[in-house]
Amino acid sequence: MTCKVLISFLSSSILLGGCAGSGSLPPTPVQEANLRICDIHMFDARHGWVEASGPAGPEVLRTTNGGRSWMNVTPESFPRDWFGCEFATESTAWISIHTNAWAGLLMTRDGGNSWRQVIAPFGYFTEASAVHFYNDRFGVADSADGGLGSSYDTFYETQNGGRTWEALDVTPRYPEPGPGVTPRTFHLSNICGDRLSYYPPGTFVIANGESGDEKPLGSVQLSVSANSGKSWRDLQLPLPAESRGDWAAPQSPVFFSLRDGILPVEVFTQDAHSRTFLALLFYRTSDGGKTWTARQPVMVSPFGLVYCDCDIVSLNNIVVRDRGIFHVTHDGAKSWRTVTPNIDLGAEGSKRDLARLDFVDPLHGWLIISDLTFSRDGNVILYQTSDGGKTWAELPLKIQR
Repeated sequence: MTCKVLISFLSSSILLGGCAGSGSLPPTPVQEANLRICDIHMFDARHGWVEASGPAGPEVLRTTNGGRSWMNVTPESFPRDWFGCEFATESTAWISIHTNAWAGLLMTRDGGNSWRQVIAPFGYFTEASAVHFYNDRFGVADSADGGLGSSYDTFYETQNGGRTWEALDVTPRYPEPGPGVTPRTFHLSNICGDRLSYYPPGTFVIANGESGDEKPLGSVQLSVSANSGKSWRDLQLPLPAESRGDWAAPQSPVFFSLRDGILPVEVFTQDAHSRTFLALLFYRTSDGGKTWTARQPVMVSPFGLVYCDCDIVSLNNIVVRDRGIFHVTHDGAKSWRTVTPNIDLGAEGSKRDLARLDFVDPLHGWLIISDLTFSRDGNVILYQTSDGGKTWAELPLKIQR
């Protein structure tokens, strides 16, 4: 597949109307030229969400036809000073708002037709935080407060679809209670690039980065608990022989069941001024993180990889964008093949760049391309593929009104 702070919430519960437009005639899609897509999250070939920006502020859009048209489900009665959105299911989404006069979370469980203010013990959403629902009622939230090179993560869970939340009863690997920090809070290093992953009911994996180390360690450092932190095991996963002299940057492990997961690891060299990526490794576990096996690495072009260009779709299906091509596996990184798309992804010398990649299965995927290197004067274009990334079609942003 990510800092939060604690903020105060209003106690009232408010239901708001959703989409504009009514009557007996079906809404007519109108191409919208004033909105710029910021993020997309699809849940299957037809259903998904988009966060966009427009003249009035952030907008939330929802599709039920794969992106051919969108419904604007923005809660208009609330301020547009958003910290971010989380899209939990095809019908459940969250918006975090914080202004001088109002702070709180909005949630919809009906695809944006109505929005409800909810009380939650965590604050806003950024790339460091996440809410994940495993079904319509059970979900987990990772709330983080970061600063001065540190990240403090606290986990919460809900059993009633997000109406109420409780902090998980966990014991961190290295508890560091302090002002505003509870004994249930994990302390990680942002400088070194530490990552944390949780899969219920009790599996935690901490991947320790080494970006701040003077010398590479030649291995990936993990701490694993299967019982909510009551006991921990420290692991050292050897890098392949050809990479022992390089640095490793493990990302958050992705679990697809209590036993099966994938750990992506960036391999790079660095000096005082820059970092050069060499490969992307994938370790796989089938026993809940107790042991990990390295799979076939993806060798990438120098300066051609950032982890946001990788999409771990399932246990067997992974897509990695490397400049103007895709590396694709359908056997869990045992083997890879190259896919050359029919559009410019942002190869060397191009003004275009990939902003977001989102596959839902081996065939269906979406991506956001920005030209002029994300300039305000540039274009943001949404594309969709139905053949695994070979052919991409542009999807003009059409809003049902």
